[in-house]
Amino acid sequence: MCEKKITDPVNSEYRNDLIKKHRGLVRKIARSITHITEIQDDAFQAGMVGLLEAIQNYDPERGVSFESFAKKHIRGKVIRVYYEYRKGGLTGVDIKKHPIIFKPVED
Repeated sequence: MCEKKITDPVNSEYRNDLIKKHRGLVRKIARSITHITEIQDDAFQAGMVGLLEAIQNYDPERGVSFESFAKKHIRGKVIRVYYEYRKGGLTGVDIKKHPIIFKPVED
């Protein structure tokens, strides 16, 4: 269990180490949720935001490992990007090009 308070300015080096250590986890979660290449970069960026929020909000005294705590935040942000994509809300992405997501109704 981590005993350092991650958000302390003194521990910025520790925070940066956590970011480097968990980049692979963010990439893995982004790829597992978004199988569409065009949005994987957006999903990764959103996952990194989730990781940063997890670092900021993590409280080691709650008895949960940092990785478990971070996974929830990362996953939530990535899922939001995926839903935005499915709704057609992401700019630069044409949802109609992806038959897996967009299935035209035949008369």
